[in-house]
Amino acid sequence: VSGDLTYKFLKGITLNSDINANFRQKLNPNDNNNNAIVWNASLEKKVFKKKDIALIISVNDILNQNIGFNRNISSNFISENTYTTVQRYFLISFRWKFAKNRKVNEDDDN
Repeated sequence: VSGDLTYKFLKGITLNSDINANFRQKLNPNDNNNNAIVWNASLEKKVFKKKDIALIISVNDILNQNIGFNRNISSNFISENTYTTVQRYFLISFRWKFAKNRKVNEDDDN
């Protein structure tokens, strides 16, 4: 189950959020709980007159549940993989859209 949300506030501020929920059935009573809800969000502020520069603050895996687990089930086998993954982290980024002789539109999402 997954979903995305984008909300544009006034003055060049945008909130982005996405969530991905994985619910897995236990194959036997001794299995660990391998359910995970991974929620990511970011806040973006376009700056300067041309709105071609954006400052972005992001938080990935807000609930700290990215467990690094994958299960594939076929007609004749079951494969389970666990792996190391980067869990919750924060990121501050800078994006600059530059092009010569380009009219920048505030609603331009590219």
